Amino acid sequence: MIMVEETVSNDQDYRLMDDPADELERAVSDYLHTSKTYKYYFSAAAYLDAEEKAWNRLKNAFENPELEK
Repeated sequence: MIMVEETVSNDQDYRLMDDPADELERAVSDYLHTSKTYKYYFSAAAYLDAEEKAWNRLKNAFENPELEK
């Protein structure tokens, strides 16, 4: 069984999408995926790190002032 935290490094930066609406859609998708797959993480700490990273991406995407254009 492959653990989720082994698929993406927490040290790895994600690439922002060019379109703010696309970035928001991806951030929502990533956050929901992280939440739904909590049971596949090796430890609670690994899950919490992934959840925090996904939440920050979602928050930043939602707060993007160019999203309103």
